[in-house]
Amino acid sequence: PPQIIPKSMATPGLLAHILISKFVDHIPIYRQRKQFLRQKVDIPETTLYGWVKSCYALLLPLYEAQKSQVLKSDYLMVDETPIKVLDPGNKLYEYSQLAYQAYYTSPQIIELIEQLFFNHLRLGILRRGIAEAEPEIRNSDILSFSMSSIRESDCPGSDFPGPNGLYAEEACQLGRYAGLSEKISCFFLNDIHSKGTPGKQSLTLAAQIIWHFIQGFHQRKNEYPFGDIRKYQKFIVNVPGAGHDMHFYKSPKTGRWWLEVPYPGSKYDRSMFVACTHSDYQLACAGEIPDRWWKNFQRLS
Repeated sequence: PPQIIPKSMATPGLLAHILISKFVDHIPIYRQRKQFLRQKVDIPETTLYGWVKSCYALLLPLYEAQKSQVLKSDYLMVDETPIKVLDPGNKLYEYSQLAYQAYYTSPQIIELIEQLFFNHLRLGILRRGIAEAEPEIRNSDILSFSMSSIRESDCPGSDFPGPNGLYAEEACQLGRYAGLSEKISCFFLNDIHSKGTPGKQSLTLAAQIIWHFIQGFHQRKNEYPFGDIRKYQKFIVNVPGAGHDMHFYKSPKTGRWWLEVPYPGSKYDRSMFVACTHSDYQLACAGEIPDRWWKNFQRLS
């Protein structure tokens, strides 16, 4: 049969695997290349990126057809970042988008977030384990929580109700994570109205989220950045591909984890400490570079 990409040996199955790994399972190209190398298959990163780019062009008619169909609707619901991260002189170091739904979110926005080495976690990823959001919140100074991210059956009084979204229990857990974070200084709840019975139910849920935030706040343990992280239990992992030993720190009070990211090319012994999970440590022990380390290292560059 004719090849999808002219003069290429890439089969349809291989291309589908690469695209699904990147855009559904969120495995970056550089990590996919390492997976192939473990199977004794050496495919240069430039080749993998070239294949992805060629698939973009091939899938463009499908995208345009879907876009045309969507724009025929009288009502559209989107979830876009309001922060102009490309503004000249922008000093935003870190931005995370959590619990977004792919069909409401522009692919260009997600691509931009990846280009800037920011973090994003789809609703489906959080549904597998809400604890994945904890280090993202612990790294943040400001958290804006849209009540529209909660499913309509649990929060019918949001400004943009939808059939899918976070459960009420998950929203309360995120509120507690925000309260526990030593760095969070501003916590906003938005996209909610108080009209009628739906509004009353939603306001009750908002009050419960705030209660969990306050409970978490009163359970703070004065950890990093206020506590001395050098006194934590330290783990050193040699990851060949990183070019540096990776240093992990575990709090003796809560068991929470941080990783140390060095400033690239610095003449001085400077580094940044980033909240992470035990899974990041396990990934480093397996010889893989955790995404949190890699993205922060790239942003510091």
